[in-house]
Amino acid sequence: MRETALYFGFRYDMKKMDPLIVLDSCEVLGHSKIYTPYTLLETLCCDIAGPQKMFAIGCGGPTKDLSSYRTTMTLEPFLPLSESAHKDAATKSWGKAVDVILYGPIHRWAAGLPRLLVAAHTQCTDVICLASGCLDAVATFFQRFQAAASSSYSKIRPEWFPQAFSCLLISSTKLKVYHDECIPINPKWRSLLKADDIIAIDRNSKTSLGNDWGQGGTFRQAAARSIGWHLHDKKRFVVPPIIFTDKVMNGLMLENGIQDPLIMPSQLHPPIADEIAWRLGKCSNSERGRLFNKPFVYAVYARYLLAYWGNPRSEWVRLTDVFEGAFQERQKYDISNYEVNLSGGVHVKDSGLLYTDAVPNALTYFGSPAHHDAYMFCRIVENGVVTWEGAVPLQMRHEPKPRDLADKMWTTGKPQPKKLSTKSGKKGTPIPPREAVRLLFCVNQSECKVLSHKRIVMIAADRMSSVSSLWPHSKEGNVKCIVGTKENIINVGEAF
Repeated sequence: MRETALYFGFRYDMKKMDPLIVLDSCEVLGHSKIYTPYTLLETLCCDIAGPQKMFAIGCGGPTKDLSSYRTTMTLEPFLPLSESAHKDAATKSWGKAVDVILYGPIHRWAAGLPRLLVAAHTQCTDVICLASGCLDAVATFFQRFQAAASSSYSKIRPEWFPQAFSCLLISSTKLKVYHDECIPINPKWRSLLKADDIIAIDRNSKTSLGNDWGQGGTFRQAAARSIGWHLHDKKRFVVPPIIFTDKVMNGLMLENGIQDPLIMPSQLHPPIADEIAWRLGKCSNSERGRLFNKPFVYAVYARYLLAYWGNPRSEWVRLTDVFEGAFQERQKYDISNYEVNLSGGVHVKDSGLLYTDAVPNALTYFGSPAHHDAYMFCRIVENGVVTWEGAVPLQMRHEPKPRDLADKMWTTGKPQPKKLSTKSGKKGTPIPPREAVRLLFCVNQSECKVLSHKRIVMIAADRMSSVSSLWPHSKEGNVKCIVGTKENIINVGEAF
């Protein structure tokens, strides 16, 4: 009643006001019968007196043709709430005040899905109003939030794992897809697809949960199974990270006999405790860098897997496919001849941080101590002929200075004993050999101006990573983005 009054501008205690009837999780009612030929959902629909209406939310619930009883219509799923709408709903509609530190993480982990946001604000009331800075309370809250989300969201069935995993990668890396586009799945997992019972999506059409997925199924079919939902305007498929955690992943892998997951959800979405510590300023700048850098590196690897699964004839895929949407169109020609092979996965190395230590056919992550943060194994193909093969550096540009980028245009290799410095006529430390890089991928938080140097490709992290908001900020509270001679200062508050 309060929601109806708030929406229409009425006083909620008015006596003459028609109620708004909303039924959630109707797939449960759609499978239950009590001494009638109809399910509970069908019985409720028949008992609503006209011209009253009932709003039913759910998926996969079988229904008969009720057109002879009532007029029915199918609606698209609720669109996710924006961060500002989430705050308004929490304070004005749900009446649940939240520590300001929690709004961003709650919204990101629920992907703005209203059902999950309501669960966070109504089923975890004893810990959600925590004292600012209490990490133990944050950890307790998110444990309960995850439990509440699992109970209020449809469980991913084991036979849906290949499609669900691809949907998670697509959601986490913000890859643009269309509603009826085929889902790219791991070729090695196609044997997991099984036929299952036929259910009615609406009264006019039926679909199978198994073989009718086709070669990979479509995102429309994935949405019908509540794996996620498609945003038509942004051409994105969204899966809430809170419902696809490492625990869920391990359970699905165990049921399907899968040993190597390639990527775990936590590698794309850092642990919530680390994120909160970052937001409270309780970690060093180098720790902040690792909190963003590693998930971004795995996002690059996820993009590679999706491109390869879409066309598994060769492990070499076009570099433009991996970074689709993250670079500016004017730089497409500069990288059009490049292909990348990351079939060896992601290698995190703490020693041997030189260019020559990059692993072939893989993505090698060194981190901030190294000259370059990471390397991708690439090749140049011109007129069908491979003219070069080697590692291409990937540099996270957190607080750059103009001279830093100039220095990054050179590689560092293993020292050559014969080439020694001779200051004061004495033998010094061996000098590592240097050669110019073929290409440098420069990662910025958001889109930056393209530099005149054609070998520097600007990558916008927020176009292919769901954790770009964790980009490290300077201790003074500002983000400095230096592009050529222009310097833009962005207040940290705007990033949240």
